[in-house]
Amino acid sequence: MEFGVQQLQLGKILNKESKARTALKVMKEAGFNSIELNGFMIRKSPFIVRLLTSAYGMPIKKSFKFDWKKMLKDYDLHVISIHEDLDTLETNLDMVIQECKDFDCHYVVVTGMYNYDYSSFKAVKELATRLNEVGRRLKPHNLFLLYHNHNVEFVHVNKLRLAYDILISNTNPLLVNFEFDSYWPSVAGVDALFYMKRLGKRIRLHHICDNGNLNQKKFLTPIIKTNAVELGFGSLNLEAFLKQDLENETEAVILEQHKNYIHDDPIESLFTSSEYLQNFKKAYIK
Repeated sequence: MEFGVQQLQLGKILNKESKARTALKVMKEAGFNSIELNGFMIRKSPFIVRLLTSAYGMPIKKSFKFDWKKMLKDYDLHVISIHEDLDTLETNLDMVIQECKDFDCHYVVVTGMYNYDYSSFKAVKELATRLNEVGRRLKPHNLFLLYHNHNVEFVHVNKLRLAYDILISNTNPLLVNFEFDSYWPSVAGVDALFYMKRLGKRIRLHHICDNGNLNQKKFLTPIIKTNAVELGFGSLNLEAFLKQDLENETEAVILEQHKNYIHDDPIESLFTSSEYLQNFKKAYIK
């Protein structure tokens, strides 16, 4: 099991290639061996995408102008996966296949659908069908489709089942598996560890960050606002998640805390979270 970083973790400082290089150098020094790229950050994306990512605290700056292939080679980092939206995969799959070949990676990750009705059983089952079809088209190229969750998948489609349950049971494990993000179900009030055990080896990659509050001030009882924080500074049972990763034979644990950095510094944030992961590695990975 290796440790990687999501490209969005660096988004805030990707306004110059020199800063991007510094971030990659820090990643390597901190014990990360891989990076997860985003299609909308390695090629020019539509204005609306740039606007939305910035509005949600994920500015992608001018990252598409950088020679990521050369930079990653210079710092001995490899690409574990590339995030793409489902529409791009359905309409321009050849481009994505070529990108994966260019970066020598084998995982294509679909993020949760934007503005999609996850409360509809019919819509979610239709989504599973679409995922299976893309997975089928990728397989001959030795590429594997993973689905990345947020919290919207943990709404009820009926009294007994969540949307995520429908995706699990209606996707073919030979065609579609999962990049499980343990943060989102946790903040949705769902037992993330339960789903990690249920999915087992279908979790090929695991997105991780913690949930807490680093503000040093008096709080108005009983109200406290939480957000993503560095590993070990929140309330999530990260040790249990990582132990389950070992049991599941998860290929990579990928750090993604794309905002709310400690001291507003993505570099310090990387080092802080890496310390937690390296301590876990010393204790449990021989």
